[in-house]
Amino acid sequence: MSKIKNDYEVRNADYRLIHQESDEDIKTFIQLMEVQPGDKILDIGGGFGTTLAYLLKYAPTKDFEYHILDKSHKQLEKAKIHIADQNFDYDINKVKLIETDCVDASIDVEYD
Repeated sequence: MSKIKNDYEVRNADYRLIHQESDEDIKTFIQLMEVQPGDKILDIGGGFGTTLAYLLKYAPTKDFEYHILDKSHKQLEKAKIHIADQNFDYDINKVKLIETDCVDASIDVEYD
């Protein structure tokens, strides 16, 4: 029996065109993250790695590990390709792709 894929699994949207944040918005977001050398960053619902691409472009350091948590295998594969295609001076092996459905996850700390 074939697996029925949801829209998220099969779409090929370019989210840079959908969200259209300004460079100033992105730079402010990255600055507020206060990324430090040695940090481990978890991107929940990270899709094809847009936030990581912005971090690699604007963060003051590239000495961090990045974990993308997403339920779509296809989106995670796109993330690896997307980041590699950007030609950032970054070890792609520091990117961990985690495929999971977070429906049953519990949250201990939540920030608004």
